[in-house]
Amino acid sequence: MRTLQQIVKKVLKHGKSYIPDMLPEEIDRGRVGDCFDHTLVQALRHPKYKYVEGIAKRVNEDEWVLHAWLTDSVRAYDPTWGVQFEKGGVIYPLPTEYIGIAFPENPPRVLISSQIRCYVPLLDRLY
Repeated sequence: MRTLQQIVKKVLKHGKSYIPDMLPEEIDRGRVGDCFDHTLVQALRHPKYKYVEGIAKRVNEDEWVLHAWLTDSVRAYDPTWGVQFEKGGVIYPLPTEYIGIAFPENPPRVLISSQIRCYVPLLDRLY
């Protein structure tokens, strides 16, 4: 298993930047911490959006977070983090940077076939 730093390095090398935008009305909002599972479900329900895995960075933070979101190829639609969200009693703003890899097949077959109880990110297996 790769370390977070190794995954971040790969995503920065091979990923694409996405512009954060507000969640479209047709996409259901999920819970913070359920980004991979919830985003996969939303990709199944709304095939016009692509499933993306990558890294996101919050305002005034230096650390990247592994994350999943939807895209229209330009914008990042984040179904689990809102304009601001609370986790552990702390309120965080919407991330300002999203860099990731959109899967060309929506949803990627490997996600469906490998899903048992919860989804494990593919980023660890890329490149």
